Amino acid sequence: MTILAAARPRQGALEVAGHGVFTRLVLAALAGGAADIRGRVSTAGIYAYADAVLGALDQRPIYKSHTASLEPVRLCRPTVSDEELRRLPRIFREPKTRYTLAPSYEETFEDVAIPEHVALFKVFKRLQTAGLLRCEIGLDLYWIAARSQMVELTPLGQLYWELANAGQI
Repeated sequence: MTILAAARPRQGALEVAGHGVFTRLVLAALAGGAADIRGRVSTAGIYAYADAVLGALDQRPIYKSHTASLEPVRLCRPTVSDEELRRLPRIFREPKTRYTLAPSYEETFEDVAIPEHVALFKVFKRLQTAGLLRCEIGLDLYWIAARSQMVELTPLGQLYWELANAGQI
């Protein structure tokens, strides 16, 4: 059983233009704002999404739950597909392996771009957006490729690497 409420007892729930702010946040969360990397929206994710926005306001939502697992209440389009997650051990030999890019990975370098590299580069962009991949020196992926520098998995990316390597995705 899970309970989500807009405010605590003796608190008012804010309304803007005739709509409750909390309700609008729940709807936005269900539309994908609270989706995890694999597109799953859980009640805990909805609460975290709303709490992050309401954190600066006096309204404090309530989340009470008694559950053994966080089953999704909605499935949205994932940031990274399961197939792409399963490829992590083939792309990175070990969780902490660094991968060197080159201009051949960026499609705008038409004279040297290699289609297989460009396709992988697009996967790297999705991994980076999902917080699973970071550039070694903090630059944009475009500049990492242009300068033949490295990318690596974040700690969360390393966890997904281990799950994929164990066949758990």
